[in-house]
Amino acid sequence: MFKRRRASTTQPAVEVTELSDEEWRLAAKRGLARLNLTFDQLAEQARKRRFQDTEALKLWQVLGGERP
Repeated sequence: MFKRRRASTTQPAVEVTELSDEEWRLAAKRGLARLNLTFDQLAEQARKRRFQDTEALKLWQVLGGERP
């Protein structure tokens, strides 16, 4: 299940959501499906540094290049 915690109270509020490996894989696959992309297509966009839109770029940044 999701664990939520707040960063230091001396810093601006930041919410961190920790996911299990399986939750991360499912979320990554949903993100790819939402963008109608495969991981390989997204990786190719990253290789060329030409993303179809900002959502694809953000998903690549979240994935960190790691295949779900």
